[in-house]
Amino acid sequence: MPRNVSVSEAKNQFSALLNWVVEQGDEVIIASRGKPKAALVSYAAYQRFVALREQAAIEQYSDKQSSKR
Repeated sequence: MPRNVSVSEAKNQFSALLNWVVEQGDEVIIASRGKPKAALVSYAAYQRFVALREQAAIEQYSDKQSSKR
C-alpha cells in the first residue's frame, strides 16, 4: 500500500523514503495541502510505466493509420 507524506516530510526524509521505496517495492505519494502532487516510485516501476506509455502511443498511432484507409 502506498505511503502518503507531505512535501515537507518528503524533503526532510528523502533518503529514508527512497530506501523504503527500493526495499518495499512500493510507492510514496507526496501531497501538498492534502492533495497528491507527485509519486516516488522504484526505477523498475518507472520503466514499466514508460513501456506502457510507449505501447499506448504506438496503438494510438496504429488506430489513426487504420482509420485513414
